[in-house]
Amino acid sequence: MAKILLSAYACEPNKGSEPEVGWQWAINIAQKHEVWILTKENNKETIEEYKRSTSEKIPWDNMHFLYVHLPKWMVFWKKGNRGMRMYYYLWAKKAYAIAKELHKAERFDIVHSVTFVSLTQPCFLYKLNAPFVWTVAGGENISKDIGYQMTVKEKMYEFVRGLVQKKAMYSHRIRTAMKKSSLLLVTTEETASLIPEEYKHKVVITSAIGIDRVRSIRNHEENDKVKALLSGKFVYLKGVRIGIDAILEIIDRYDNVDFTILGNGPYEEEYKQKCEKYIGRKIRFVEKVPHDKISDFYKEHDFLINTAMRDSGCLVAMEAMSVGLPIVCLNTGGVKCMTEDEYAVKIDPKPYSLLVKEMAEGIAFLIENKEKREAMGKLAYNSINDKYLYSNKCKWLLDQYDRIMGK
Repeated sequence: MAKILLSAYACEPNKGSEPEVGWQWAINIAQKHEVWILTKENNKETIEEYKRSTSEKIPWDNMHFLYVHLPKWMVFWKKGNRGMRMYYYLWAKKAYAIAKELHKAERFDIVHSVTFVSLTQPCFLYKLNAPFVWTVAGGENISKDIGYQMTVKEKMYEFVRGLVQKKAMYSHRIRTAMKKSSLLLVTTEETASLIPEEYKHKVVITSAIGIDRVRSIRNHEENDKVKALLSGKFVYLKGVRIGIDAILEIIDRYDNVDFTILGNGPYEEEYKQKCEKYIGRKIRFVEKVPHDKISDFYKEHDFLINTAMRDSGCLVAMEAMSVGLPIVCLNTGGVKCMTEDEYAVKIDPKPYSLLVKEMAEGIAFLIENKEKREAMGKLAYNSINDKYLYSNKCKWLLDQYDRIMGK
């Protein structure tokens, strides 16, 4: 049994998204090794409550949580997305100070930065005299070909984000982290393309997210009604406007189709105004579904429409496919890496009007071809539950750990 140190700033059970990433890697690695987990102080209550209440078999004896606390005055930096980067930087510095002392006593065999999954925000654990594994994301950008309507503020954010990506490749800290890494787990092709040539031999493209357990596949009802789901937060980078415009292009063709739009955010009023004519008849809006109910919610539908323009993981698509839904999606980022043409209608980025038209025809294809749709759903179910089940992904990771340790 080896000693593994994880940097998992985000690490909480049943929270979804990045907290679930940190949690799942921790509990799965602990099935074989002894694991120390550096995480936020305010994750403690959730983790301790889960430990008291769950009946799930978890190797608690192999898990040592180290809750890293920052002084109250530093919480100032945690207000909004801009401050989050500085707060994480300060947290990572404190975590490294703790890890440095702990490493003297425990002599870790592997050190792995799990969350944040960020190309431009490495932790400092690469400075320890131990093999370092770094999970990396954040090299994705919105294709300029699309010409997506954005505010000046949104355009500026994307512009600055691109500059930060480029600057990162000249950062001494980031290049040193890559140099010290034994393995770079990179989530998308776009992020991999940013890795300097001298470190590309360390790169493996693999999603950081996964499926925590195998769920039953959806049952197909014996009727002509088709239910389509468009899901994504109502912010510009999720591209929900593309999906809505595609739906509106074909909605009058069909009397047997109901569309559900799941999400909320600053563009809610605009999206509802676009759909006003059909709300209550062919379109319904759902603001939120509890995390523990989301699988059953997906099963109420026949396929998913995903329009994320840049996304390193795309948990929405993965969860939908894991219960047997085929998808229509933009062929970018994480969803591009996790899907095959056999069970996904993948639309390459292109000018907006043409993109909407092709997305609409992709939706129409799945509406009109019931047998094909159901066959694609079964292929999606089998593929996702094989390749992206956390326990299966962790078996592969543990083999990489053994290789790095020379076993």
